[in-house]
Amino acid sequence: MKFIVHSQFDENSIRASLGRPDYGYYFVRKAYQLALMELGSVETVQNPESEVDAIFESCVENGEACVFLSFAPPHKTPINLKCPTIPVIAWGLSNIPDEVWDDEPRNDWRFVLRKLGSAITLSKYAAHAVMAALGPDFPVRAIAAPVAEWPTAGAAGAVRPHSKSAGAELKCRNAVIDSAAIDLSADLLVSVSRPGAGDDERAPEFGHLETNSPRRPAQTEEDISPATVETAAADPAPGPETIVKIGGVVYTAVLDPEDLHKNWIDLVAGFCWAFRETADATLIVKIVQHDIAAYQSKVFELLCRLSPFKCRVIVVQGYLEDAEYEALIAATTFYVNASKCEGTCRPLMEFMAYGRPAIAPAHTAAADYINDNVAFVLRASPEISAWPHDPRELFRTTRYRLDWGSLLVALQESYQIAKHAPEKYAAMAARARTKMQECSSVSAIRQQLTQFLMSPEISPVAATPETPIESAPATALTDVAD
Repeated sequence: MKFIVHSQFDENSIRASLGRPDYGYYFVRKAYQLALMELGSVETVQNPESEVDAIFESCVENGEACVFLSFAPPHKTPINLKCPTIPVIAWGLSNIPDEVWDDEPRNDWRFVLRKLGSAITLSKYAAHAVMAALGPDFPVRAIAAPVAEWPTAGAAGAVRPHSKSAGAELKCRNAVIDSAAIDLSADLLVSVSRPGAGDDERAPEFGHLETNSPRRPAQTEEDISPATVETAAADPAPGPETIVKIGGVVYTAVLDPEDLHKNWIDLVAGFCWAFRETADATLIVKIVQHDIAAYQSKVFELLCRLSPFKCRVIVVQGYLEDAEYEALIAATTFYVNASKCEGTCRPLMEFMAYGRPAIAPAHTAAADYINDNVAFVLRASPEISAWPHDPRELFRTTRYRLDWGSLLVALQESYQIAKHAPEKYAAMAARARTKMQECSSVSAIRQQLTQFLMSPEISPVAATPETPIESAPATALTDVAD
C-alpha cells in the first residue's frame, strides 16, 4: 500500500519555523511515518495539489491501494484530489469550527470533512468533537501519533533512572536565559534613562536586563559557560555551544510562549512561588520558537516581578538535535504542563515514554494518558474561548482554566517524593513508561491504523489482495467512545 504524506513544514524548513502556525504537524507526520513504513511504502510530497494525483494514478495502474494523509487542519487540507484523502487533525477545543467567515467555506470544517468522508484525530476528545458536529456514524478514529522509545532507554528495556544528586550537563547551541546568571533586582523594571535625554527619546524595553549587563552578579564555572546569552540571529543555523550545568530536582516544560493556550506565565509563576525558598529546584523551559525577540523581554519582566526566589529558571531557545533533546529528558525529574487545552502534546508523551512522570491536567488530548498513576493531576474547569484561526475572535468554544493552587500543591508534593521517596518516584516513572507503550507505541499505532484503513467506512482505501497490509486483531482498538 502506498501512503502519500504532507505537512506544511519539512526537514529543511522546520528550524526556522518553530512557533509558526501548525508547525507541530511536522513532528506528528514524522512520528506517524514510523508506523506507516511498517504497513507499506511512504512518499512525502511538498505540493499536494500538483503531486498527489500523479502518484495515485500510477498506483491505480499498478493495482496498488493508495491514500493521501494530510497532516494539517481541515481548512488547509486539499479537498479536490482524485486520491482518497484523510486529514490527520490535532484539536483541543470543545467543538470544531462550524461557521463560514471571509467567504471561505472551508473555514467550516463540516464542509471539508463531509467532502473527504473520513478523518483521523490525535485524541478521543477531538474525535468526539467531530462526531458531535457530523453525527456518530461519521468515520473518525482517534489514533495518537506514535512515540518511539529513546535508544538509551529502550536498549536496556527499562526506565533509565534519574539521579537527583549526580547532576547533568546540557549542551545547547541556541540562546539561554538563566535566572542564576542575571540580576533580577526589582528596580531593573524601571527603564534606564540618560541624563539630559529628550522627551521624545524612546525608552528601552527591558534591553537593560540582558545577561551581559554589568549589574549582574559574577557567575562561576559551575553555573553556566559561556556566561553570555547568544542573541538569536536571522540565520537559524546553530550558534556557539553553551554548556548549562544543573542538579537537584529538575522540572521541564516544552512550549511556545506565543501560544496562549500553553499558559506559560502561570507555570513559571507557580514554580517560582512554590520553590521561592528551595535552592535545588530547577525549571527548564524549552522554548519552541525561532525568534527570541518574540518573548525575551516578557521572560525578563516576569522573572524580575517574581524575584527574589532561590529556585532556578532556565530558558532554552530553538531547535535541539535528537541527542540534545534526549539529554534534556534524561536530566529531567518531572515534566510539567499547565496548558488550557492540548491537541496532543508530544513532548509530554515523549518524556513519559522515557520514564519521566508528569505534572499535568487530565483534559482534552491529555485525558487519553494522564491519570493519578502516572502524574500529579492538576485541577481545571471550562472557560469560554475562540477558535485559534478565526480572525473575528468570537467566543464559540471552550478550553480549560487552570486551578493555580493545585499546581503549587503538585509541585511541592512531587519535590518531596523525588527527594525523600525514591521508591515511589521509580514506581510512578515505570507506570508512565508502561502507559505510553500501551497507548502510543509504534506497534499499537500500527494495529490501529491497519484496522481503520481496512474498515468498510473508508472502502475507497480498503486493502486489495495485492496490498501488503495485514488485518489487525479485533481487540487491537476499542471504539473511540469508550
